[in-house]
Amino acid sequence: MGLAVGTAKYLLFFFNFIFFVTGIVIIAIGGVTLGKLGKLDQELNSELTSPAVLLIVVGVFVALISFFGCCGAIRNSYCMLLTFSILLALIFVLELAAGIAAYVKKDNLVDVLQREFYDSFNKSHDHEDKEKWWKELEENDHCCGVENASDYTVRGWPIPSSCCKDGNKTENCTTVFTTGCFTTLKDQFINNIVLIGGIGVGIAFVQILGIVYACCLASAVKEMS
Repeated sequence: MGLAVGTAKYLLFFFNFIFFVTGIVIIAIGGVTLGKLGKLDQELNSELTSPAVLLIVVGVFVALISFFGCCGAIRNSYCMLLTFSILLALIFVLELAAGIAAYVKKDNLVDVLQREFYDSFNKSHDHEDKEKWWKELEENDHCCGVENASDYTVRGWPIPSSCCKDGNKTENCTTVFTTGCFTTLKDQFINNIVLIGGIGVGIAFVQILGIVYACCLASAVKEMS
């Protein structure tokens, strides 16, 4: 029994280390995403940063729970180990629900994002701050308009220098970025969802193993006490 308990304890330490590292990685991904989308979210009056904030919260929660699990293993505390298992199972259920919701609502979120892009773009010709924001977005992301450069021409607007390629920043340039800013950011948005989904699957697998080992160790500790 002592060997089994010792083995379970070391395995639980190992998984908690993985949980802790995972929590830090999630916080980092959330922080980078928040920095990327913060200004965009403010301009479009959307909730693009909500998933990033959620990632940071989940990352902090995972890191704290991993510390809680380590304490339970060190102290051979049945209550702490059982609580750790329950919290881990709760996170697993929440992650599963959030993943399903994100996948189901993905297309709806993209549609909302597109409408907000067009709303901002349509106002950019009459608002200096919005015009400046669009120029910065086009220069930084190498894009032009919402869908493409024709968004300017169909409105009778001149194509701005921020759409020009190869550093030829003049109002009458002949070579412009062919990809729209919405298209560029939509691809990034979808890629981020896929990335987060892949990370979530990996975390879920490790969590299941962690729950099993924590329950086994808690059961062994209870029998020994």
